[in-house]
Amino acid sequence: MGFRGSFTILRLGRIPIRIHWSLLLILPYLAVVIGRQFARAAALAGVRPERLTLGPYAWGFALALALFVCVLLHELSHIAVGLRAGAEVHDVTLMMLGGITNMTRLPSRARSEGLMALAGPLSSALLALLCFLGYRAVPSAHHDLRFGLFYLSQINLVLAIFNLIPAFPMDGGRVLRAVLQAWTDRVRATRIAAIVGRVLAVALGLLGLYAGNLILILIAAFIFFGAAGEARQTEMDDLVRRYLVRQVMDRHPPMIDPAGPLSEIAERARIQGVSVFFVVGPDGALLGRVSTAAAFKPPLPIEPSTRAIDLMAPAGPTVAPSDSLAHAIVEMQADPAALLPVVENGRLVGVVGLRQLDDLRRGNWLERVAPSPPPREREA
Repeated sequence: MGFRGSFTILRLGRIPIRIHWSLLLILPYLAVVIGRQFARAAALAGVRPERLTLGPYAWGFALALALFVCVLLHELSHIAVGLRAGAEVHDVTLMMLGGITNMTRLPSRARSEGLMALAGPLSSALLALLCFLGYRAVPSAHHDLRFGLFYLSQINLVLAIFNLIPAFPMDGGRVLRAVLQAWTDRVRATRIAAIVGRVLAVALGLLGLYAGNLILILIAAFIFFGAAGEARQTEMDDLVRRYLVRQVMDRHPPMIDPAGPLSEIAERARIQGVSVFFVVGPDGALLGRVSTAAAFKPPLPIEPSTRAIDLMAPAGPTVAPSDSLAHAIVEMQADPAALLPVVENGRLVGVVGLRQLDDLRRGNWLERVAPSPPPREREA
């Protein structure tokens, strides 16, 4: 899981904190924007710019970096509340337009999810207040400290207000959905919140065009597509809760005999267009898997006598036909592009992957497969 183009910079317990490459682009841009407004910024803080130790662009970079530290603290407040409510966190990614906390499981109750969403803006507002009180308490002779505290308070105030916009994927959109769930189901509440988000995104984009503000335009695009993505994801989550693996799995998995030669792997991979074969014994038992990419990875050539069992890797995680599709998706998160083997009594009986999930989302099975009764949700 996680965003492509991101890398881990540290871990807080078991939670990796990642940085996306887009953050490395926006930091210099923000530094320049802040640096160009340096004299005005100092005046707003009640500090003379020539009294500050750092120059305009050094302060610009420091404040841009401080912004993303504050974003990380904002995300960690979501995590702290979410973990207590039963959420499971995979990672946190800092990117161009803020932070994203990837969760493998959200709180089961709408109220808990709403409180988790509120935790971020409330923590930012508290930091803003503390920094502002510190700014007022520091003697006027400490120019750098006063300047830094003043803008830390402003940064956190903007984060608090901005994230309360009632639009996905902002925290305010999640709070709005939690409130709407008092009157309707989660899917419909998400659709309403997504519509509100897209309307606000269009308005924000028009304002950005009118003002010639690139950041506003990027934020508008982020909200617009984020709102649509949240609606699709929620509908998919609702679907997978109602189906079992056996109802959507492909019952004709790509299998190969342990003694199957390399030439057979190459020919079948070319004809069938598959990237992995499952090695299956005479009794149908799953023994492992062979990745075609690994089989033909340089250096070559591999001996013609090489067999599937010589190239075999462990089968990896498996699911049972009676498992929920939601459980299968959790297992797939380690490698979303891979096929997940479905095993019953030790025998390979099918596979499930992105293709099957996409078919389900498009409704390709809905006419011939009835969903299982969904688990009843209890709201506090």
